[in-house]
Amino acid sequence: MFNDWLIYKLTGILSSEPSNGCTTGIFDLKKRDWDVQISEDCGLKNNIFPPVYESGTVVAGVSADCADKTGLCAGTPVVAGGGDAQLGCIGVSVTSKNQAAIFGGSFWQYEFNTDEVKMDSQCRVRVNCHAIPNIWQYEALAFYPGLVMRWYRDGFCQLEEMEATKTGTDPYYLMDKKAAEIPAGCYGMMCTFSDVMNYIEWKHASPTFTNFALDANKYNRYTFYRSIMENSCMVTKGNMEMVQEVTGNMPDHIVFASGASKSPLWCQILADVLGLPVRVPKIKEATALGAAILAGVGVGIYSDAGTAAKKLVKWDKEYLPNKESTDVYDEMYGKWREVYAAQLALCDKKITKNMWIAPGL
Repeated sequence: MFNDWLIYKLTGILSSEPSNGCTTGIFDLKKRDWDVQISEDCGLKNNIFPPVYESGTVVAGVSADCADKTGLCAGTPVVAGGGDAQLGCIGVSVTSKNQAAIFGGSFWQYEFNTDEVKMDSQCRVRVNCHAIPNIWQYEALAFYPGLVMRWYRDGFCQLEEMEATKTGTDPYYLMDKKAAEIPAGCYGMMCTFSDVMNYIEWKHASPTFTNFALDANKYNRYTFYRSIMENSCMVTKGNMEMVQEVTGNMPDHIVFASGASKSPLWCQILADVLGLPVRVPKIKEATALGAAILAGVGVGIYSDAGTAAKKLVKWDKEYLPNKESTDVYDEMYGKWREVYAAQLALCDKKITKNMWIAPGL
């Protein structure tokens, strides 16, 4: 991984850490170290694996050679970092078991913490090491919510972009204001973009809007815009329920960060769809904060990342679910799953084209 290469260039030490090392497929999750037997079974060398340092521990100091080339001080401690979502979780204080976070960027990542390793027998969701010792994470992804929203803005909301340029506002802010006037459930309209995660057979239906009428007062570009928001939250609900099925546990609230969390409307829709409080941190791009916390742990400023996160992470707002809206979404969710299954079936018949499909499927 890039962070391993960077540490190597800084120190001359080739190393890894559990949260990225575990994604190679040749890692023992429970031991948080390489599983040499897997490489041997695949006919690979068993002597190529670097030492594993837990995130937040000092690997080495900046080498003299690197100091000469960069101007950094030789001997400056270099601390093992971690994966992007794992550092993001530290940066939003999701460091203990049964806590959960959603990072709403180009992809949406649902991360649920556990203190035991239990695999999904159906291989739908993957399990990673957290960048916190003795904590692991179930990670379920939604494909492209942020990219879909950008496509919709660029393709259909030129008037809002022109107005935003004139007034010095954000076009998303202008679209949110209008979309907030659309009732929960978009008058029954639904769309299919990302599906609930299925890691062993990962494919997504053809992008589709359905169940709208030729009524411009109800079904306008703001209705379609809100439908995209609701779709990403429906996917997240499916991912959360899948993880609950595997673990038997559900968080009592969600931490929501990254770009989508800047939208109050999207935050409220997420709370309503999930039926859970949604907390938004002040620092929404939290990965850099998580990295800084681990650096502080490594050099002894903080005793551990969990304690540091509780001290440093500040909250912007909490969104509570609206029961009436939650009831609408609960009824809608089952229908959306059926619509999605039907759209996937059309793709399987090669009548329509998958938005994305894993190679080989």
